[in-house]
Amino acid sequence: MGQAITPGHIGDAPIGMASGAVKAALVDPRSHESDEMVFADYPGLVVSTYEGLVNMLIVESAEAGSTELGVAVGMSWIELDRRLGPFEYDSDNALWVSSKTPGIWYEIARPPREDEEPIDPPLVTEVYQVLDPKNAIVRRIYVM
Repeated sequence: MGQAITPGHIGDAPIGMASGAVKAALVDPRSHESDEMVFADYPGLVVSTYEGLVNMLIVESAEAGSTELGVAVGMSWIELDRRLGPFEYDSDNALWVSSKTPGIWYEIARPPREDEEPIDPPLVTEVYQVLDPKNAIVRRIYVM
């Protein structure tokens, strides 16, 4: 099963860990760079480093881990809201937050309507409000 997702950590990879130590804690990644940040792709997990230190962990699959409250990628918005609501939209990070999980943010997405073109197919990210709560899911979990 996956890693435990807690504020500031995913398993043995905490925010602030040296990027070289992440490789020992997880597995060898596929890496790519963007300006001053390096992104290491692991199965279901992206580790972002800045100046050699982990600054963000992105969970992209349920197999990569779940929170202490059992939240994982793919969970329905309705179940997420039941467990952790109410939620606020953090426009600075373009993600959803709950006061019950400080340090953890959620990307919420849903299938597109016929009149929508998804930017990141096959789903449409929900911003400012969840327009289709019955079909919306947790797409990614961010630890920063």
